[in-house]
Amino acid sequence: MKNFSTILLAIVIALSGVSCQSINSSDPFVRIEKSTPYLRASAIIITNGVFSYAISDSDRAEKAKIVYDIATVIEQLTIDGDISIESVSEIISYYVPDRSHWHEFAANIILIYADVYAQVKDLEGDNADKRRILAKALNQIAGGCKAAASVYQE
Repeated sequence: MKNFSTILLAIVIALSGVSCQSINSSDPFVRIEKSTPYLRASAIIITNGVFSYAISDSDRAEKAKIVYDIATVIEQLTIDGDISIESVSEIISYYVPDRSHWHEFAANIILIYADVYAQVKDLEGDNADKRRILAKALNQIAGGCKAAASVYQE
């Protein structure tokens, strides 16, 4: 489970938007937007690193299927628009196996989505651009996870 926590920590770091291009900007959305081109590649590298710790080929394939399914859902959510935290929780829970070590993984994904969702909801004024920036960033991360996991799909 430590490996999946590493993925989630890396995603949070990536969402903080720290990149060489955006270090001087105080607006977190500008930093996220400028970091977006790097998120997909970063997610691929991190996800492949996690898969390298699988104890067997079948374990790796199982983890890849779950990551692929969840990444596909997140990718669709970022395309389709605004979705409640409850809906995300229900969808993610559907794809996660009923074993205790996967519950932490699902809970962390839901918490990350809830945090981003709350940040956008708390914004004042016209939030369309900021929602687009966050959706694009999440979409790139999900796309990277999906691309890495697709290698192990049958």
